[in-house]
Amino acid sequence: GEDGALYIPEAVQAGAFGGIPATLGQPMQELIDRYALLTDPDIYEGGRMIALEDGAFRQVWILTDALTEEFGHSVVQGIRADRLNFHGLCTGDTTIDLWRERLGAPDTTLTVDEARAESWRIVPGTSDYYTFGDYRLRLHADESGVLRSVFLTR
Repeated sequence: GEDGALYIPEAVQAGAFGGIPATLGQPMQELIDRYALLTDPDIYEGGRMIALEDGAFRQVWILTDALTEEFGHSVVQGIRADRLNFHGLCTGDTTIDLWRERLGAPDTTLTVDEARAESWRIVPGTSDYYTFGDYRLRLHADESGVLRSVFLTR
């Protein structure tokens, strides 16, 4: 409920989103062996977005590096969810004003234009970045200020 925001720093530092069975730093091969690839990895600016075959990964992508062809050496560098309720922050529902009210001012805010949005495979809008320990939470709103994508990275 309202106090969900209290759990966000702790949850972010666990390096995972509840309900999505992947953790930052986990070997990529482990996930692929368990869940299989849904489609070929999509290249985005900064790495690869990987879709896995499981209900838990619907509208969720695992982010990894672009450096190597071999999954064997890759680890989970990020998790992106476009369908998520993260301690009361809900994609398609929560507004930028509400999350700023709950989490305070972000460390960094970035305006994402068409070109940048395309290279990152997201909608144009605004990204707020929050750092908790060694982890970073990125909340991305569309141009109307509604949460569309949540990223967890190290």
